Amino acid sequence: MNMSEGNETACPICGERVVPVSKPFEGYVEGYVTTVLECVGCRARLSSRNDVPTWLYDRIYDQAEVIPGYGRYHRYEAAASKHPAPLDFLAEAEDPYWHVREHLRAQSGTAGLRVVELGCGAGYLTYALRQAGIDCLGVDISAKAIARAQARYGHPEWFQTLEEFNAESGAVDLVVALELIEHVPDPVSLVRQALSMLVAGGALLLTTPDRDACRPGEVWASDAPPVHLFWLGRQALQVVADNCAAAIDFPRPRPLSSSGPVPPVNECWPPVLTAAGDVTPLVSRSVGLAARLRLHASALLRRLSAAAAPPRTRTIEPVVAGAPRPGATLAAVLRRPATGD
Repeated sequence: MNMSEGNETACPICGERVVPVSKPFEGYVEGYVTTVLECVGCRARLSSRNDVPTWLYDRIYDQAEVIPGYGRYHRYEAAASKHPAPLDFLAEAEDPYWHVREHLRAQSGTAGLRVVELGCGAGYLTYALRQAGIDCLGVDISAKAIARAQARYGHPEWFQTLEEFNAESGAVDLVVALELIEHVPDPVSLVRQALSMLVAGGALLLTTPDRDACRPGEVWASDAPPVHLFWLGRQALQVVADNCAAAIDFPRPRPLSSSGPVPPVNECWPPVLTAAGDVTPLVSRSVGLAARLRLHASALLRRLSAAAAPPRTRTIEPVVAGAPRPGATLAAVLRRPATGD
């Protein structure tokens, strides 16, 4: 789905009409010009382009330490390998991992549970689940990320590239897909394929930036396309589930009183990568010192640095304004339909 401004097409989730809510802008990669669209039916927001450079995620993981938003994943990767209870560490760090731990705690038992983590990135959640005694396989599109996870955690059999992965139908109890659905050109196909892996009664646990939690006038509060292609709320996820004939539940949000440090909203930077896949000079200059502070300074110094730093983001000029409150995580649990339904 690649469109010029003003050329209408159908929403890939619900089939309703989409309309532009931004003017054309340069996305995550220099020269990648796109427009934010909104579906008049399911209210999903999406990029007018869904073509993703084949090198994108390998280059992001190569340079994760200095890329806005990905630096914290780099820190989790190192910290989880040293923590005595890495699943608890991750659950206290961010909402998506908290939802995984809470889902597992709600099970009658985890012995013999078979789990696949789709979009495992550098592999620290797969590692944390393994350390908790759960049989988990981590899968990612980036061969660089998988090689890195295999080297760090010392168990190559725990991780596979998407090309290596053979999704057996009805073989898995739980599929975990954290902050993944917004990256793919066809969310319905992703969910349908994930559900096909599940045994009867199995579950797909996914999280995504919450479109229903946008601030007034906010057009796109996720990484710019082509990294994130969608911004979804409950209405859109309900339609995805309906299209897959799956039951869907929305778990309770994490209580504010138990929330750990909240990562900053992924506002839109100027292009982060050049057309060749290198970090742009502007971003490199802006985040170099901040990245070192985040890695080596105390939490207090990080907060002071962030407060003192000049704004480094840009505004996507809207055609139509957005809606209600600051960015948050939306979690959903989908169940495979019974055979014959």
